[in-house]
Parts: sequence; structure tokens; C-alpha cells
Amino acid sequence: SLHVPPRRLFACAGRAGSDAADVDEADGDGDLDDDPSLVDFASSAQGLRDSLDELRKLVETAGEDMDPELRQRLAGMGDQLQRWSTDRPRRTPTNGVGACVGMSVSRAGLRKQSTLQALRRIHDADTSPEDLADEEMMRMIAACINDVTQEDVTKYLAGDNPMLPRAMVLRAKELDARELVLDIEEMTWISLKATTKSFIDELQGKPTSRLHIFMAAVLLLLACGFLFMRFRALQSDMSRQKKDKQEKKKKKR
Repeated sequence: SLHVPPRRLFACAGRAGSDAADVDEADGDGDLDDDPSLVDFASSAQGLRDSLDELRKLVETAGEDMDPELRQRLAGMGDQLQRWSTDRPRRTPTNGVGACVGMSVSRAGLRKQSTLQALRRIHDADTSPEDLADEEMMRMIAACINDVTQEDVTKYLAGDNPMLPRAMVLRAKELDARELVLDIEEMTWISLKATTKSFIDELQGKPTSRLHIFMAAVLLLLACGFLFMRFRALQSDMSRQKKDKQEKKKKKR
């Protein structure tokens, strides 16, 4: 059967998130709902729902010959798409991820070169959770993603909680904090890759973009498409194996 290395999946997600954040956006501070320059979320949400339906059909029709790891990842992707496609972007994990990055950056030091370097490593399209599991910044962000509450996010957005809470900082220093990084879902990884670009631009004094908030959700389709491609390759492999078995049986007769 076809094996899909987790690192390949995260690389795909990383490139999707990085590409989303690199798209230029027109200046403006208007409300996201009223900005015509942004991607229409209704169409994006419909696309996510369509992909979710196709994903479910693939899993249901795959049969017992499907690679167990790929089946599990397809099912997990479906669950995440379901959560992300039933709500508006401002109420998706994107806000929580952004708050966690912002609070972690403030805690690490806004003016430190090491902070900027850490953000660049996270934003790098080729880095995976495994690559960053031992980095302090990544651990703080992961601890936050794991423990953050809506109240924490609300306070951060209101400017009342600019730094990562001490409890989360201590959590990031624990021996098992590495697992928090490794357990980050593919969809959250896409959002994280896209979100860090805005903070990098801000620290470098460049105009920041809000498009990544929408694109992080829209580009779930790319990650999903990657899985579809691997699944179809698996189907082709299974079909070829079945044909080879039939030909061998004919030769024995």
C-alpha cells in the first residue's frame, strides 16, 4: 500500500500557508465583512463543504485495502474541514492562533533579533512541527494553542493581555512540551504559517496584510487536494496490483 509520510503532509500545509501570507492586499482598515478586495467567504465556505463531501465519499468507498494511516489522516482532515467550514473566519482558530503568536512574540521580546529569526523559521514553507519541536518560541505558541481560552483571545484583542500568561510559559518549558508541537493539526499548521508572516512584516516595519485570515481557510482546499492526489495514487497502485494478480492466475491455468 501507499505510505504518506507525515512530513510530506506538513510540507504541503506549510507551503500553502506561506503562499497565502505572501499574497499582496490593498491597504485599508475597514471591517473585514465590508472589504470587497477580500476573498468572498461564502464561495470559500461552499468549496470547503464540497471538498468535505468528496473526502467522506473517498473514505467510505476505499474499502479495507486502504492504507490505515492515510485513512486516519483523511478522516482527520474531514473533521477539521467540518469545523472550519461551518463558521466565519473571525470565529475560526485563526484568531486563537494569531493571539498565541502575538502573546508569544511579546513574551520573547519584540526587539530581539532572535524573535524575528524564530518567526522566520516557523514561516519557512519547508519546516515541519518535528523541525521546530525543540524551539522555545514554537513551544510557547503550541502551549498557548493547547490551553488558550476565548477569554484569553478577547483580552489580547482588546489590548488587556499582550504577553503570554506565565502558566503557558512554564508549560512550554516542561519536558513533554515537545509533544504539544508535534500534535498540532495540519489545518492549524496552515493558519500558523500564514499568521507569522504578518508579525514578521510588522517587526520589519512593513505594511501588514489581513488577507492571510481568509486565505488560511481557503487554502485548506490545497492541503485537502494533496491528500486527494495521494489517495488517487493509492487507488492506481491497488488497481495495478489487482490486475497483476489476475494475470498470474490466468498463467497458472
